[in-house]
Amino acid sequence: MARAEAETELIEAHLQEERGRAAHLKLRVDSATGRMRDDFKGKELDGRAIEAAQRTRLVLSTFKDRLLASKAAWLSDMITAEFQSLLRKQKLIQRVEVAADTYMVRIISRGGEVLPIERLWTANVSSWRSRYLAP
Repeated sequence: MARAEAETELIEAHLQEERGRAAHLKLRVDSATGRMRDDFKGKELDGRAIEAAQRTRLVLSTFKDRLLASKAAWLSDMITAEFQSLLRKQKLIQRVEVAADTYMVRIISRGGEVLPIERLWTANVSSWRSRYLAP
């Protein structure tokens, strides 16, 4: 009986030691799981931040394009109005177009053709000559 009690105590001590190891392993696993969860949460937040940055870049690009187009249209209207206010040019041009991407100016005649700038200068000089240099 003493031998059975000694074996029981030995088994209980071994069981207690194994329970301690199991508890220690459980703590290590829980700790590693927590670290992995935090790492993945950080990566998930990074992914969300990258997606938000890409959406923001797209919105800003669209806003920029629309703003430039709006300003180009406004500039076209203003230049056209100024040209039309010049009495000598009323019959020559229909409208002035400003490209939104390059701000290149094109002068459109009443016939819908693009007029070169030199044509305006020539028309202006010949008008000036006929007005001031005529005998």
